[in-house]
Amino acid sequence: MPTGLATTVAGAGTVELAWDAIRFLDGAGGYQITWSLSPTGSEQPAGQTKYKTDETFRVSGLAPGRYYYFRLRCFTQPHLDNDNTVYGDKCKPRAVFVPAPY
Repeated sequence: MPTGLATTVAGAGTVELAWDAIRFLDGAGGYQITWSLSPTGSEQPAGQTKYKTDETFRVSGLAPGRYYYFRLRCFTQPHLDNDNTVYGDKCKPRAVFVPAPY
C-alpha cells in the first residue's frame, strides 16, 4: 500500500497528490486514484498513473468551495504468471479543501 499521501491545491480547481511509492516494482502497473465528497462516500475515479515508480498525480476540474477526499491504491497488470489485474489495499482518505478563485 502506498504511504505518505499528501494533497496540495495546485491552482483553480486543481489538486496535486504526492505519496511514497511502493517497494514492489515487479511487473507493469501503477496507481489508481479516486475521490469522494466525504470520508466514506461513494468513490469516483480520478485517473491512474502509468508506473509504480510514480509519486505524484494532478486532478483538475474540481468544483471550488468544497472538501474532496482522495484515496489511492497500487495495481499490477496481468502478466505470464497471473492473468488478472492485482490491486493493493487503498490508503486512508486524505482531505483537501478546494477554495473559490480570488
